[in-house]
Amino acid sequence: MSALSIALSDGACLIGFTGSEPDLKTVLLRRLSNYYARLDDGREVRETSLEGIQLITAKEALAVVTRVQQIIGIEEQPGVDQPPLIGTRDLKELSTLLSIVFRWGIDPLYAKVALTWPETSVTKTQKIIELTASAEEYASLFSLTSDLLRLVFPDGFQGRVPQTLITTTILEKHSMDILKPCIMLGWLPRSLASDSRPVFDAARPMTMRFLN
Repeated sequence: MSALSIALSDGACLIGFTGSEPDLKTVLLRRLSNYYARLDDGREVRETSLEGIQLITAKEALAVVTRVQQIIGIEEQPGVDQPPLIGTRDLKELSTLLSIVFRWGIDPLYAKVALTWPETSVTKTQKIIELTASAEEYASLFSLTSDLLRLVFPDGFQGRVPQTLITTTILEKHSMDILKPCIMLGWLPRSLASDSRPVFDAARPMTMRFLN
C-alpha cells in the first residue's frame, strides 16, 4: 500500500461510520481509538469533554491533510517521479477533514481567544473582560493556524504555492476562516501579548499575500 493510500485510510477513520453509538462524544472516541490503532503509536484519548475530543479530532484531521499534502504537493522536477493523483472520493474525504479542522478547531478557539481582547468605552477607558481562553487554547489556535499556513506557503510567504486540490480547497472555501485568526494573532496588541500569548509575526506577510 502506498504512503498516500495509508494516509487516506488513516483519515477515513476520523470520519467513517462506526456503528450505532448513542451520542457524538462516543462516536468521536471510537473514531479516534480506531485511528490511533492504525497508527500503532500507543496513544490514547484521555480527554473527557466533548469540546476537547472535538479539538483532538481537528488536530488529527490536520495531521492527515498535512501528510497527504507532503505527498502530492511535491514540486515537479525533471527526472523525479511525479506526485500521485487523487480521485474524487479522496478529495471529498480531504475536504471533510479540512472542514473538521475549522469547525472543531479554528472556529471555537478563535471565538474564545477573541473574548480576551479589550473593550473600549466611549470615554476611552479600557475594560478588560474576563479571560476565557487559556494559554493552552491560545497555543492550540497559534499551532493550527501556523500549520494551515504552511500548507499554502510551505516555503514562506515569498515561496511557491503548491498546486494541489488541498491548497485550492483552502483558498476557495476557507480563505475567510483562516484570515480571521491570522489577523487576530498577527496584529495582537503588544499590551495583550505575553510569553504564553506571543504575537504571530510570521502571519502578517502571509496574510497580506492572501489578500493580494
